[in-house]
Amino acid sequence: MATWQFDLQFFRGAHDAPLPAAVRNQAAHVLPAWFGVSFEMLAGWFVFGAEIGNRVDLLELEDGGCEIHVRLDARRSETDAFVRDVCKMAMALGGKLFSPELGEVVEPLPSAVMDALKRSAAWRYALDPGAFINELKRP
Repeated sequence: MATWQFDLQFFRGAHDAPLPAAVRNQAAHVLPAWFGVSFEMLAGWFVFGAEIGNRVDLLELEDGGCEIHVRLDARRSETDAFVRDVCKMAMALGGKLFSPELGEVVEPLPSAVMDALKRSAAWRYALDPGAFINELKRP
């Protein structure tokens, strides 16, 4: 993950549990509708969006289930619109989002997702890369 990227994980139930096959089937229809045609990064790993930029990843698991991950690019002006579509996706699939960086559940509301993004390291980097790098250099 690049410094300017903020990751969220879609979940239903426990945030660290794989999604069932029914969600995988739903996602196969919902994701292309909002995010366009995917490309296969590796076997069973489908990327909807830009490889470097805003995207949704669908990872197919051997048991028929899946994982869905969202990557937001804090540098891009179209991230606001992408966030709205991510929230629509989460609501359509009946789940919520989890931020591993912040360690918290993020409601699938654009204001909540943008609030989480604005508290992330990705946001601090996007606002001022030089200051962010200088922070890292401090002892």
